Amino acid sequence: MVYIKSSPKQILLLPTNLRDIIPKDHLCYLIEDVIEQLDFSNFDKQVEGPGNPSYHPRISLKIIINGICERVTSMRKLEKLTYENIVFRYLSENLSPDFHTIALFRKENTKLIKRSFLQTIEIAKDLNMVNFNKLYLDGTKVKANAS
Repeated sequence: MVYIKSSPKQILLLPTNLRDIIPKDHLCYLIEDVIEQLDFSNFDKQVEGPGNPSYHPRISLKIIINGICERVTSMRKLEKLTYENIVFRYLSENLSPDFHTIALFRKENTKLIKRSFLQTIEIAKDLNMVNFNKLYLDGTKVKANAS
């Protein structure tokens, strides 16, 4: 049997700009555009003072919003995706905040995240990227295990 030859140790040269790899109509560009329009001046006041520099809030917000759109809510998975997934790497601007940093941002900024997500959905609706003509609800009942 003849197999296609592979070269697992072959050096691969990727484009230096991740935008060249991601399709032009990808949702990440919409997320980026919406978040770039937000005002982050309140955060500038919060991070003044001594200590290590922090990640810009737009990076954490882009990671979380894209995670919501991709149905990834685990902070550890989001951290892993910033290393392994080209779209998350692009949105995180080639940085990889650890899961604790992302979780702390999410905990302290729930209103900003909700507002940004709704704004992203509204713009996607205006651009006909999503359609709300049909909305289905699942009536499945699941037995809970609460203590």
